[in-house]
Amino acid sequence: YSSIRPVVFDEEISWQVYPNPSGGIFNFICQASIGDNIDIRIHDINGRQVRSFQQKATGFVQKIAIDLSASSYTPGIYLLETTAGGKKSSFRLIRL
Repeated sequence: YSSIRPVVFDEEISWQVYPNPSGGIFNFICQASIGDNIDIRIHDINGRQVRSFQQKATGFVQKIAIDLSASSYTPGIYLLETTAGGKKSSFRLIRL
């Protein structure tokens, strides 16, 4: 037997968010090199950071749930900023 190892066919980190728009639960799909930190920051339309957290990359495709369903997250547009492996990306989230 041998250990299971992730295979990354290209070195680009592939990310997406769905469903968008959403009633509050978003799924963030990402893949980064094993051990990398995935930093997630969410800002409201005024630029105020409303949430942030970090998760370790497994090297495999990961699904990270982002819960903005609490009443403190009013319906509107939010900015999701992500960083992993030195790469940054931004997504516009629409909370219904």
